[in-house]
Amino acid sequence: MKVEKTQIVKDCYMWHISSSSKFYYQVKFSLFLLINFFYRIDSSFYLHENACNINLKRINYQINRAMNYYLVI
Repeated sequence: MKVEKTQIVKDCYMWHISSSSKFYYQVKFSLFLLINFFYRIDSSFYLHENACNINLKRINYQINRAMNYYLVI
């Protein structure tokens, strides 16, 4: 499993995990919940960081797609 950390803005990080197993979707879903948790706590930071906001929306979209695929399997 290959894991890459890409800096988006300041300390806002998005993890890209490339794998084709079900474990991949479980990890990504857990990460999604974790990101949402911190997003609620520190919403003031993210609301002022457009890049972070956009990437959170992108993560939401990717998670929905991943979970749909996971539920089908």
